[in-house]
Amino acid sequence: MKSSWFRWNLKHVLVAVAALAMMFAVLGVGEAVGASVLGTAFIAPIVRAQSGRRIKAAAWVASLHPIYLLISLHVTWITAWYVLGHRPRISFDDPKFIGAAVDCPYIATAILLISLPFSFLGFIVLNMIDLCSTRPMNREVEPRIIDKAAILLRSLVWIAGFLILRIDRFKVFDWFLD
Repeated sequence: MKSSWFRWNLKHVLVAVAALAMMFAVLGVGEAVGASVLGTAFIAPIVRAQSGRRIKAAAWVASLHPIYLLISLHVTWITAWYVLGHRPRISFDDPKFIGAAVDCPYIATAILLISLPFSFLGFIVLNMIDLCSTRPMNREVEPRIIDKAAILLRSLVWIAGFLILRIDRFKVFDWFLD
């Protein structure tokens, strides 16, 4: 059985360094670091998956997008709290102008927020592809029930992310958008 590890050679390292250098030059340090962290969080699980399970891995990554958004939003808020010395206030403490330490999580949160509709579309398409392309692996259990349960669980994760965002006690989302 072939290993799913990606084997790096010098050409891959040089391309990665060149891409990172271009991101630093075009975007700036904070934005490039934020984009790199997001790219790693989204792409690494898909690349690491076995070749027959990449659609499932991509569907799981797309279903975790609201959770990534919540984590990034709260990292931005906690970083702003640390830099300001007090809890960030709505209409007073704008995350864009707090300081350089808040720029990286702020940009990552903005990218996640902007890409949310595309992730939802990808979530729907990937789940439909996953449902249509499943093959029976265990003859004792009906594969469609297992696949439907996985899609239901991914959908519940997506909905739970929005429910947690909706019942935000500290109004972190309102602070970010203000």
